[in-house]
Amino acid sequence: MYATLLREPIARFISEYLHTLRGATWLSERLFCQKAQQLRNQSACWKSNIKPYVLFIQIILSYLGTNLTDFILCPFNSAVNRQTRMLSSPTNTCLSSSFTYSNLIDLQTAKKNLESMEFFGLTEYLHLSQRLFERTTYCKLFSSCSFQSYLEQDLTNNQTNDYLEKNLTSIDLNHLRQINSDDMELYKFARRLFFQRTCHILGIACQ
Repeated sequence: MYATLLREPIARFISEYLHTLRGATWLSERLFCQKAQQLRNQSACWKSNIKPYVLFIQIILSYLGTNLTDFILCPFNSAVNRQTRMLSSPTNTCLSSSFTYSNLIDLQTAKKNLESMEFFGLTEYLHLSQRLFERTTYCKLFSSCSFQSYLEQDLTNNQTNDYLEKNLTSIDLNHLRQINSDDMELYKFARRLFFQRTCHILGIACQ
């Protein structure tokens, strides 16, 4: 059974940005395309006196000083349209001489793969997501390991909300929507499909 949880794209992007400030790099993430992995790992996207490709620990240190503008502008930033990319089907364009990082993203196959999943949920609607999960899998979750209780214990989620409310400018917001346009479209599609399934499977009256 394939399953996933999707998150509102702007909040998800900011959450990943804050994660890099805590030292995360995602360099251990495996991409099916070796050329894409090399481009991402060798790109010095974050301004620093330390060259980020020398040693792994130096890469971590360079990420710690990243500001949001640099993070947004990095051409090989795995955070951009991450949800669409991770749901996309692999293509053969990796071997092409004209390959770019955006070739890893295919919105249409991402939608198709999401639709074929027996279950997916939305983090903004965890209670409904859990009910849908339990009905789909015939598996009742204990309250101590429910979707909602996990979110309530997640301090990083509160940090994301604080950043969105206090630090994100309208210019940043518009830029984030623009560069994550595939994720925005995917989430719109997912939200519509999620409530269709919720209404049908849970028997909830929906308009």
